[in-house]
Amino acid sequence: MIKTTKIKKVLRFGIIIYFCFLNYMLLAPQPWLWFDFIPGQIKTFSLLHMTIYGFLTFGVELLRQRHSCLFWYVFFVLWGILSEFLQPLTGRCFEIIDIIQNTIGVTAGVGLGYLAKLWYRRLRLYCLSFVNK
Repeated sequence: MIKTTKIKKVLRFGIIIYFCFLNYMLLAPQPWLWFDFIPGQIKTFSLLHMTIYGFLTFGVELLRQRHSCLFWYVFFVLWGILSEFLQPLTGRCFEIIDIIQNTIGVTAGVGLGYLAKLWYRRLRLYCLSFVNK
């Protein structure tokens, strides 16, 4: 049987690798070259920004123990803003719409992560109530 702590360690490692990859892709001089052939590129980038930050904050929210939900929300929103301000240093453009999309993704990730933890706790209590009877 796999212990929960092993799953958490793997998830933590995955989040760290994902965060490093995210930072590289957000600050790379030639971004997303493999998306050039997709029609409606602006919509693709919008969905991509929201999804990237959503997955990241969802995983962090599932692992959250010490810091509050607000701490991680503010951290990732500020990180999205900072990454946009750093992009002109790498030859890319600053776009306010990316900041908005990052914030929407962070909001969705934190919210869905919180709901998933709440659902898991309720399911666990429900299952334990049958075991204790």
